[in-house]
Amino acid sequence: MIENESTNEVDVLLEEPIIEVYQADQYLSFYDLAQHPDFLPAWKNQDSKKIEQVLYEMGADLTHGYEMNVCQHRSRIDAKLINGPRYTFKERQDAEWLPFRSTEDNIRITGDKEFTKDLNQINKRYKLGNILDSMAEGKKRK
Repeated sequence: MIENESTNEVDVLLEEPIIEVYQADQYLSFYDLAQHPDFLPAWKNQDSKKIEQVLYEMGADLTHGYEMNVCQHRSRIDAKLINGPRYTFKERQDAEWLPFRSTEDNIRITGDKEFTKDLNQINKRYKLGNILDSMAEGKKRK
């Protein structure tokens, strides 16, 4: 880009190529990450490389980046309602992670829109059934 007096920082930024915009499809709560033995020491020491290693081990595809934000959400471990930090990211798609990949991602990669729609409906009913079963089990215990 040729610099001249009328060029400002915004013009330069607008001419920079956009690398990639990704849709975060997973998240882990601070509460979830704290279950990993290396996370809390890394957090206390602000060791970003170790935090990234933990995120990778727990399913984050770091080639797409990640974000940490503070919001109200449910933990992945026990669906506990939390108001605090969570990391959002794109889930890993490599063969090593395949056995741990989310049902939603396995459904999404089928490529068949109608089949995907049917599988999503089945998955929603399955999740609802598990929730109702858990609620019924809780009532029996009381």
